[in-house]
Amino acid sequence: MKNFLVFLVLFQMILYCKENISEIILKRNIFKPIEKQKIEPVRKIPEIENIDKYYSLLGTVEFDEKDKSIAIFEDLKSKEIIFVKNGEQIKNFKIIDIKKEGVFIKTITEEDFLFTTSGLRKIEFSYPKKFFVVNLKEFIEELKNDKEQLNSLKVTLVNKNAFSGYKINGIKEGSIIEKTGLLNNDIILKINGIKMDKSENPFKIYEDILKNGKNKVSVEILRENRVFNNFYFLE
Repeated sequence: MKNFLVFLVLFQMILYCKENISEIILKRNIFKPIEKQKIEPVRKIPEIENIDKYYSLLGTVEFDEKDKSIAIFEDLKSKEIIFVKNGEQIKNFKIIDIKKEGVFIKTITEEDFLFTTSGLRKIEFSYPKKFFVVNLKEFIEELKNDKEQLNSLKVTLVNKNAFSGYKINGIKEGSIIEKTGLLNNDIILKINGIKMDKSENPFKIYEDILKNGKNKVSVEILRENRVFNNFYFLE
């Protein structure tokens, strides 16, 4: 398996340092051999555009049996008409429910929207976001070779203004960790919706991601009394 959380690699090295990174890789047989060409370990990507940038909703057909309901979209670029049912996915958007008033969708960043013939409406509040693609093989290789960064990195469980999480310090300027969007004094509050308020939680999430083969990770961060989310797409 290749999909496990970048930050939990760091946590395991700092908090559970009984195994080193190379031993973890070999024991779990996570990775294929590293290819010869150079791959950037971390790439920041622009904010993901919403569904209304790609499609318009022409209408819906609702049946008593939910799995038979149909949403009718038009591709804004090709003008192709597309029929989609409940539970199916269109581009990176999952159809959650189809009603007469519109289509309820969930994005790859776990946000909920109602898409109607009049436009798109967000159902609930969400924090500002940044998006990254992380190649785990290259990330671990670069981190493993940066002894100075590993030695300086400090991760501490803290409570601040009703927030609990892991405070990070010792991040070098220009390091691979900084490239993932983390800064000194950041507090990681949640990973994939799970609160980081107990010392055993990072290891539990690490194991959960391995077992479920997840390739998307959301991290909720407190920085200078403001909360925002980083999303990581693992490859």
